[in-house]
Amino acid sequence: MVLDVVELLKDKSLKYEEILKYIKNSDEELNKILKKDDTILKNKLDTLVKEGTIILTKKNKYMLVSNTNYLKGKIKVKDNTGKIYYNGNEILIKEYNLNTATDKDIVLFTYDIDTMEGQVVSILEKNTPVVVCEVTLKDNARYIKYNNKYLPLIGENTSTITTGFLVVAEIKSNKAYLKEKIGHKDEITDDIIPLMYKHGFNNKFSYEVEEEAKKLYKYLDKDVIESLIKNEGFLDLRDKTIFTIDSETTNDIDDAVSLERNNDGTFTLITSIAFPAYMIEKDSYIYEDIIERGTSAYPVSTAIHMNHQILSKDVCSLNENSDRLSISYFITYDNNLNVKEVQIKPSIIRSKKKMTYTCVNKILNEGIIPEDYACFVPMLKQMNYFAKSLKRKMEKEGFIDFDSYEIKVKKEGNTTSFAKNINSDGENLIEFLMLTTNEEVTKKLDSLGLKLMYRVCDKPNDIKLSRVMHFLQNKIDIKEKEHYGSSDIKRCIKLLKNDENKKVYNDLMIRCMSLARFSSKNTSHYPIGKKIYAMHTSPMRRGEDFINQMIILNYLKHGVEYTNMLFNLELEPLAEHFNEREKEAELLERESLKLEISKYLQNHLGESHDGVITSVTEFGFYVLIDGIYEGLVNARSLNSKTKYLDEEFTLYDKTNNIYYTVGDKVNVTISNITQNNEIDLTLNNKIKNDIYEEKKKIKKK
Repeated sequence: MVLDVVELLKDKSLKYEEILKYIKNSDEELNKILKKDDTILKNKLDTLVKEGTIILTKKNKYMLVSNTNYLKGKIKVKDNTGKIYYNGNEILIKEYNLNTATDKDIVLFTYDIDTMEGQVVSILEKNTPVVVCEVTLKDNARYIKYNNKYLPLIGENTSTITTGFLVVAEIKSNKAYLKEKIGHKDEITDDIIPLMYKHGFNNKFSYEVEEEAKKLYKYLDKDVIESLIKNEGFLDLRDKTIFTIDSETTNDIDDAVSLERNNDGTFTLITSIAFPAYMIEKDSYIYEDIIERGTSAYPVSTAIHMNHQILSKDVCSLNENSDRLSISYFITYDNNLNVKEVQIKPSIIRSKKKMTYTCVNKILNEGIIPEDYACFVPMLKQMNYFAKSLKRKMEKEGFIDFDSYEIKVKKEGNTTSFAKNINSDGENLIEFLMLTTNEEVTKKLDSLGLKLMYRVCDKPNDIKLSRVMHFLQNKIDIKEKEHYGSSDIKRCIKLLKNDENKKVYNDLMIRCMSLARFSSKNTSHYPIGKKIYAMHTSPMRRGEDFINQMIILNYLKHGVEYTNMLFNLELEPLAEHFNEREKEAELLERESLKLEISKYLQNHLGESHDGVITSVTEFGFYVLIDGIYEGLVNARSLNSKTKYLDEEFTLYDKTNNIYYTVGDKVNVTISNITQNNEIDLTLNNKIKNDIYEEKKKIKKK
């Protein structure tokens, strides 16, 4: 009946009575059903309206949305202003055009292409926030606090919930509906659990997902392999020297690599990627679960997998000496690193070795060769040379290497320590092999006309970048320009290479960069210098890669036209969803690190440390200690009148005539850890002004 209605409205708009009359006349069986219960058609029409397939006009006529200028999207609302991202564009919706829409509602909207301002036509689906909250017991009733209001907690099995209990609740019509109990806040032994739920992550899978996962075959037997090779064109690569390189703790292995020299002097990089798309049917429970999760997340000491562990740790993971399905990309280069050919083939591989970054770095940097790595050393060294050559080529084309690092947390019993995790040759080798694979595969698929989900990043904010460059002129030798580009950024990074505060200045430039995002519309990727870029190498960890793999699988089976028809309309809504999930994963990882640091520093309150100012605001300045811990010196704690010099990245202490500028060295005391795990610092004294006192660039204002 749904298809009949859609087909019926293809070139006309009709009232309910007209649709009912047509269906009764065209289908005798339906006519009998509708005579008994005429609400069936009305319910179907209501469903189509809610889905955004049809609309009900002011003249009470039903019309296909595709026959209007209405568009469907998820709105973001902040400070009574809405934004909708559509085809890579930001549509602004002012308060009087919101039509009661609130944050994360699914809406139909229109917009003016000249002003890029829009208007909400109707709300298809109201957002029902799912929150982690603490329960308060009052007069034998249970409440949670949400947006400064106490809402009653509704649900079964609430009798054991007492004050201080943490729950997951869904907010609807000023009521909180219980979804899951977490536990009492004083009894939860793992502090990361509330953070996980807060950002929409957990390691639990539904019964339906569990049952589907159990039905997947656990290994590839001889008959299955022969069938795949004979009937579906899978290549048998099990005899090739293919291996993986990951951290010691990785157990969801997405990618394996090999490098071959050809008889004609060219060489071929073979990147074989885990193939979950082959095992997972579109719209299955597992598929929908992957889409909903959107990404894996890696908070401190924890891995939250996007895929069920049967897939992520077993049947899909490219484990050592295990026959695995993969999709292999063969990229052939000449000696000048020009790509001669790109081939995409489903394959069966057997990884010969699970290498670790630690061992690979010992081989490449120190010449220390573990016994079980000896036979792989020639190819490893060849790969390392190839990856470094690729990096030099990419840098000439615009790739920016900000020379940053991550904080690594190490726990041994009750002892926690922190260290800077700096990439070495092993990590860089894999990074640049995956970068070139992603780029060349994307270019190949794009040339065929296949629609993909892209990874895009716009040019940096010109005003912000100019301010930073002007500031850095007092530190390094760079010329003043009207506009700055990637070559100027790279020159700054090079000149700052040996500066002890290079991270501080690099971070200033990073904050000028636009936010990388997923999109159905390619607009290039500025920081890595790519005109076209999408990601294909982590389908077990990222939703974008998984969807792109589903697209490739369907292309290999059915061709371009069918695949575009199957996925095209889904790509932008999926991209927006994955952007949100990526943001939540990053927040979770950041907050979990803050939590670990704050727990560690509770035992170091009152200690004094030297640090460097990393950023300045009108309410104070942030100080980085040991390159790891960052805290705030509040302007009020200075007990003086201050002035924020925005253009100079400086807070000026008028009372004492002291300038606090990014890059300055100061001595501070760790005075407090807040409930939000923020570090409060007290200034002892200023050690050195790295720029302005030396070069006298600031005059008293």
